[in-house]
Amino acid sequence: MASRRWLGAARHAVSFGVVAALTAVLAQSTTTASFTASTAAGGNAVGAAAQFCSSPGPMAVTTAVDTTLYQAGANASSNYSANVQIGVSSGNNNNARTLIKFALPRPSGCVLTSATLSLRASAPTAGARIEVHLAAAAWDVTTVTWNTRPGFTGTPATSDSLTAVGVQTWNVTDLVKALLVGPDNGFVIKDSVESATTGRSNLYDSMDVTTPSYRPVLTLTWD
Repeated sequence: MASRRWLGAARHAVSFGVVAALTAVLAQSTTTASFTASTAAGGNAVGAAAQFCSSPGPMAVTTAVDTTLYQAGANASSNYSANVQIGVSSGNNNNARTLIKFALPRPSGCVLTSATLSLRASAPTAGARIEVHLAAAAWDVTTVTWNTRPGFTGTPATSDSLTAVGVQTWNVTDLVKALLVGPDNGFVIKDSVESATTGRSNLYDSMDVTTPSYRPVLTLTWD
């Protein structure tokens, strides 16, 4: 009888030693996943907890609403959300700004590492610097006008206007990070120097243009 009790105790000691060794190995793991292991006299349980990005890498967001707001005359009280072009302009009482808001994804377990706004310049004018700001208030794409326009806030992303038809880009990483935290009122795009004595404009293809590849794109990279 005494020998059986000794054998059972020995087996328990071996089992405890195996689990302890497993705990040591797991603690030394250099994998990127978060892994925890523990032993207890009552159950010698091992548990794991990990956070993984559900959609790592780049993601092109093409769902958006956009419109341009025109200052001049009766245009200031009109809505242009159905236009196939958006744009900005700078001139004496003849400024224009664009509003655009993307349907931002929020993939589980992911951290945003970069964000790029791409617009196809269909009628560019060289010599302007175009700013992308955060919109300071909510707006309705079907009703907003120059007279009811939201303000803008924060440090803008900037990009010099193109000299020919092509795709213009802005690094909007910090802006999108702010939108993900909220509130998400989208972007205000404007000429960096409005009311210029020598008028200028830069036109881009909108979400309503018939060629899908010409439409605005927000490229997000997750990790």
